[in-house]
Amino acid sequence: MSGSVLEVVQLTYGYKKPLGEGLNFCLPSSSFLAVIGPNGVGKSAFLRTLLGVIAPLRGEVRYSFPLSCRAQNLAYLPQHPVLPLGLRVEEVVELGRFPRRRWGLGAGGAVGDRGVVWEAMERAGILELRGRMASRISGGERQRMHIAQLLAQDPCIFLLDEPLTHLDLGQRCRVLDLLGSLREEGKVVVATFHDLEVVSSVADWVLLLKPGGGYIFGEVEEVLSLEHLREAFGDISFWEGLGGRFSSFFVRR
Repeated sequence: MSGSVLEVVQLTYGYKKPLGEGLNFCLPSSSFLAVIGPNGVGKSAFLRTLLGVIAPLRGEVRYSFPLSCRAQNLAYLPQHPVLPLGLRVEEVVELGRFPRRRWGLGAGGAVGDRGVVWEAMERAGILELRGRMASRISGGERQRMHIAQLLAQDPCIFLLDEPLTHLDLGQRCRVLDLLGSLREEGKVVVATFHDLEVVSSVADWVLLLKPGGGYIFGEVEEVLSLEHLREAFGDISFWEGLGGRFSSFFVRR
């Protein structure tokens, strides 16, 4: 996998039954992969397979780092993150530093951790919330707090399951700008989305998961074609808009 940070080789994944079969692709550094597909097709399970939580049914996932370093180099944002009780925002973000500490959860803060945590909060736009109880901030603020936790981890690969959940328009723009900056810094970003206008504007690559286990992987213009989208979603219509590839997108009832 010379030059690749993440490589998927003949991957069949799922729980007891396959959700996706025979996936093959590789991502170099500075890549942004958008994972799309209908509800229930296995987007979340795919991310969890990349993470190593779900074992492949066949094939394998390869990384540019040893398996023993996955905790440091893979950061994961689930659709519904668990909120630790009784912690302030800064303390939740600091949890992202634990994989980087030599002695794990029992260790004291490493030198420089506080600066890393503060920088992560600043980049996520939540520095002013650092002293508040995490349970008392809004859903959008909580989502950005969890993203800041991933930033504090400083991984090679970000795995994000619907990262725009609960975010208003301004917050969405800020998070998308942030994810784009991570790509520019050499990181690999793999994220699931439902909004194809977002996908068309931020992604380098698209993985379209289809019902029945099929998939299409390629560049944005190749995958987001009417033919491919109909194969996955059914009868779909869209129009090209000024300044973007899509002006509207809907599924006919």
